[in-house]
Amino acid sequence: VHLVLAGAGSGKTETMSMRALWMIATQGVRPDQVLGLTFTRKAARELSERFRRYISLMIQREKFFTEAGFDVSHLGKDPHGFSVPTVATYNSFAAQIFSENAARIGWDSDTPVITEATAYGIARDVVMKTERLGLASIDAGIDAIVAAVIRLSNELAEFDVDDTAPVVELARSFAAMDKFPFELKGSLDIKDKLAKVAALEHLIPLALDFTAAKRSRGVEFADQVTFARRIVTEFPDVRDRYRAEYSVVILDEYQDTSYAQTQLFADLFGSERITAVGDPNQSIYGWRGASPANVAS
Repeated sequence: VHLVLAGAGSGKTETMSMRALWMIATQGVRPDQVLGLTFTRKAARELSERFRRYISLMIQREKFFTEAGFDVSHLGKDPHGFSVPTVATYNSFAAQIFSENAARIGWDSDTPVITEATAYGIARDVVMKTERLGLASIDAGIDAIVAAVIRLSNELAEFDVDDTAPVVELARSFAAMDKFPFELKGSLDIKDKLAKVAALEHLIPLALDFTAAKRSRGVEFADQVTFARRIVTEFPDVRDRYRAEYSVVILDEYQDTSYAQTQLFADLFGSERITAVGDPNQSIYGWRGASPANVAS
């Protein structure tokens, strides 16, 4: 991965554009072999427009590039401008992979996308109607428990955790610690941490119940990323098709990608064709799995 770290206002978007244009001018890459991904539709539109404007200038100034030793004759073969980079949001790109190949993993291509509000309602319903014992031992209100169930469900999917038994056993061992006196037991901070880990024994089964209930209704955006990665991993022909289609991949705001997103693009494209641009100090999506540490992954 070619990684570009820079602060706000330092020209990261321009760097993305120049990287793509350099590959087009020096490596014979066609514009439609370039993929740019960012987080918002607005940013995608801006990046797409910048790509179009610069490629148009390259076509107009072909003679200048030729005199400088660059062969951009492949751009002139598309006089109507249909050959342009693909620019999309991370979510829409993952959704495309999922919808085009959903049947391969047992889903319908038109599976509805569940909103955060709907997911919350499903999780609250699961918590309120559960007959599982143990919730009374958790010192938290219903809203906090619901939020924890949603977060756990997302994290189990994010990191492909199929066997939760070891985590439950760990939680039980932490719960048992509270029964034995030791020097630090008197610390409220330590007791609070023990209680949070111990609560996983009861929260993880609820998270699994929520996942099952949610997926009987549809998928969230995060699920589409998880499923897209599963498709790419289990069906190499999907990976090979995208690798054949895109020679240059530009990832914007890389510091805000989640673990599942970074792994999806690593599995899908490998490392050589990716340029990632970001600033660890501008991460704003930590609440949904993003971390500046992803930049180093």
